[in-house]
Amino acid sequence: LNDARVRRALSLALDREGIVRKFLGDGYRPAYTLTPGTLTDYTPPKPAWSGQAMSARVAEAKKLMAAAGYGPSKPLKFDLRYESQEENRRIVVAMAAMWRAIGAQANPVNTDLNALNRDTRTGNFQMVRYTWFAPNDDPYTFLGLLETGNTGNYSKYSNPRYDTALRAANAL
Repeated sequence: LNDARVRRALSLALDREGIVRKFLGDGYRPAYTLTPGTLTDYTPPKPAWSGQAMSARVAEAKKLMAAAGYGPSKPLKFDLRYESQEENRRIVVAMAAMWRAIGAQANPVNTDLNALNRDTRTGNFQMVRYTWFAPNDDPYTFLGLLETGNTGNYSKYSNPRYDTALRAANAL
């Protein structure tokens, strides 16, 4: 999961529209960015690939996985942690099925909310389906989650260029 090609492949292979339509319904929108479209005066961008047919996205994802050394004969295997609500289980099972199509085997790991929160905060996960509720109407509430040193940066992501751009944007 440290390989950008793998992360991009996993992202491409997710049928966000299908997940929303099948499992979430009215009032929900597919998420393509970390910052949701529910913030005041903000419309999240959609990546160019979001308009491509799923078959084209899956084909590109398979190429990326192969370039990273993964595929049907050598699948990427990882645990996908999630909180035990039935809606979460259905979404995680659907995600795992989508990823199987590109040579990734996500093992769904169901846990209660307290354990998920503890393990996420301590870095005890490979991948987690985690929900973040903004305490205020500010993009930084979400974007700051990837800032180096932020206490909410559970993935320990660190990119000096991102940090600089975030500080500049937050200063406006």
